[in-house]
Amino acid sequence: MYQRWVETLPPHFPYAIVGAVIFSLFLTYSPVRTFFQEADLVFLLPAEKQLGSYIQRTFLFSLVVQAYILFFLLLVMAPLHLKFSTLSLWLFGLFLLFMKGWNLFISWKETYFTGPKALWFGSAVRIFFNGVCVYFVLTNVSLIFLLSLLLIMAVLSFYFSK
Repeated sequence: MYQRWVETLPPHFPYAIVGAVIFSLFLTYSPVRTFFQEADLVFLLPAEKQLGSYIQRTFLFSLVVQAYILFFLLLVMAPLHLKFSTLSLWLFGLFLLFMKGWNLFISWKETYFTGPKALWFGSAVRIFFNGVCVYFVLTNVSLIFLLSLLLIMAVLSFYFSK
């Protein structure tokens, strides 16, 4: 039934906007499952450098779990994507996986900020960048625009890592 509905959509359906909104919301929600309890954050935070390999494994676990959900969402959106986009579904999936990894990294670094306004602002900025990046990829915009956004994202990553 969904496939038949997609076939009835007009050629000017704004798939790039719809896809950008849906994928940006999913990409932005990126919790890192460390399995720490609230008290662990107080007592283990000073020992974070010694817990590096554990944190890397939990980051990888989070990425694998969320990549599975991302793959499912991509399958749900595949009929729309195949009808309205010229970009390969696999290439788009790899791009989304890269963006999910970046969002997980930034989400982890945002945990260092305690103020709710800082967390809200960080999420708002990530929703914006995710939406614009996905929109640019879906509309086959010039590579210069996409690379400029990726450069800004790299600067944000550097800022959050410091």
